[in-house]
Amino acid sequence: LAASAAADAGQNERAAELALRAAPHLTDPAVLAQLAQVRAAVAREQGRLDASYSVLLDTAAEIAPHTPETAAFMAYEAMTAAWLSGHRQSIDEISRRLAGLDLKTPPDALPYLPAAEGLARLAAGDPGSGLPPLRALFESLRAERHDRGHTLRERVSIASWFSPLGDLETGNDLAAELDRECREQGALGPLPLVLLMRTRARIFLGRHSCALTGAAEGLRIAQDTGQPHYAGQLSGVLAYLAALDGDEDRCRELAAKGDLRQVLPGQVWGGIAVAMLELGLGRYESALRAYEDVAASPSGHTIVVLYCVPDRVEAAVRTGQADSVRESAQAFAEWAAHTGAAWAGALAARCRALLAPDAEAGPAYEEALALHLDDGRPFERARTELLFGEWLRRAGRRSEARTPLRSALDTFELLAAPPWAERARAELRATGESRARHSGDAAPLERLTPQERQVVRLAATGMTNRDIGAQLFLSPRTVGYHLYNAYPKLGVASRGELARLELRDQEEAPA
Repeated sequence: LAASAAADAGQNERAAELALRAAPHLTDPAVLAQLAQVRAAVAREQGRLDASYSVLLDTAAEIAPHTPETAAFMAYEAMTAAWLSGHRQSIDEISRRLAGLDLKTPPDALPYLPAAEGLARLAAGDPGSGLPPLRALFESLRAERHDRGHTLRERVSIASWFSPLGDLETGNDLAAELDRECREQGALGPLPLVLLMRTRARIFLGRHSCALTGAAEGLRIAQDTGQPHYAGQLSGVLAYLAALDGDEDRCRELAAKGDLRQVLPGQVWGGIAVAMLELGLGRYESALRAYEDVAASPSGHTIVVLYCVPDRVEAAVRTGQADSVRESAQAFAEWAAHTGAAWAGALAARCRALLAPDAEAGPAYEEALALHLDDGRPFERARTELLFGEWLRRAGRRSEARTPLRSALDTFELLAAPPWAERARAELRATGESRARHSGDAAPLERLTPQERQVVRLAATGMTNRDIGAQLFLSPRTVGYHLYNAYPKLGVASRGELARLELRDQEEAPA
């Protein structure tokens, strides 16, 4: 119990020490399972994914005759760790071992074993058979919430699969619930993963300002608790946000170093950040090379790389290498069809438009924009509008091109994506219409650092420095320091004046 509590509190070294002391004295299958899950969680958070899935699978085999439902969950967690490691051989080996266990789970048990097999099929490029069991597991969590008495870590593990299912809004909602629960329990251990999940959902939903705040906090906590696996991913997420902002120096500083062809799943966000930077700045050859390198790396099977297929298609078409991405575009379209998500269908249609002969591209763009209407991804809708406007202008339909280009420019400016706004502005200018650069004052929160933003928003609700510190895992003195720095940026002199400011973030503001 002490080992489990230490892991939840983010004290990984202490948890590992206690687990080592307890191990020789245990025989009860349920307690063996609990200890193995602690050891596996610590190993995963430290980036030792092979050790994580090995201890889970070995213990699952040991306890299978006694507690088959617990063994099934551990087998699923072992497959999750192997998925994250990027080792296809490990995924295949786990599938073989699971078949040999012959687990007899109760009829009402959650579908952990089918979900594990679904992950193996998804890794093999078969979304048709891979997604349904994952969806069944995800839907069971959403429908029953806490009724089954799952641990916090179990719910985090299940909720993390919103991404391959394409269910971004639900994923964001579940991550928000788990975020609150982690803070209420003081559970620093799983909090970086929860913040990573929430940040990814916010990026995909175009809520970039919110994503920046969560990623910065998650990185700080991951570093403080010795979780390099999640610290690397959160650094990469921050690099991706810097790429959207056009901040090349910061993007490259935060992104994974070294050969992108060797990038591991924990570094994949850094790899795609560099690619997105090059794409946004119009360096299409460099962007295509970066996307190809990441796709050929051990991270190539991950969902975030799949999400980047439309970006890779754009870079390839721009460089006259459309044939090199047709197979990837078809795989993306197949996955999109199985998710049923409107946004995924919109991007699949955009890929078809980019790859089609000019005479056939128009209907595909129009289909994409129709699907974008209520898909909840404004940044991607604006990118489709930009490409459609470019296509219309090249076809000599300059007056028609202005409507999608104006809309794209408005969205890029609203989302603070300067490189993309410049591209839309240049295209609009090529149609004969000029639009000055946006020069309005930034919203109050945009003047603050991510941590100042968090502190100020909580202070505006009337919380004391001590309460804010407890919420954000900061000392009251640090909270006071952030307020002291934030007041002059906001033009206020005291806490009482904060209530008069517009401090809502993108997630709270009306759409």
